[in-house]
Amino acid sequence: MRWILLLLAVAGFVVVFTTKSPGVLGIALAVAVFCSFGFVLSLAAARISANAQPESMLIVDPDVASLRARTQKLRQIQSNVRANADARSEQKLDSES
Repeated sequence: MRWILLLLAVAGFVVVFTTKSPGVLGIALAVAVFCSFGFVLSLAAARISANAQPESMLIVDPDVASLRARTQKLRQIQSNVRANADARSEQKLDSES
């Protein structure tokens, strides 16, 4: 489709530069500008869709909730481990004194 728009834009510009009629010039210029704009937008859409993440890879609400719960659980475990390590080091220092 985008190549058709490009061909129409080029054909429109060819008509613009070769015609002597003001009416045909106006119509051909409008066609050339709109087809050029459509061609640029179709190139942008193709580029975006090529880099887009597929919908099957999107994270849905239950997955987000489970990830949050897992992260909170890991943080709690890490804080408990740190607290136990601090308590052990304090006990060790007290026993050595």
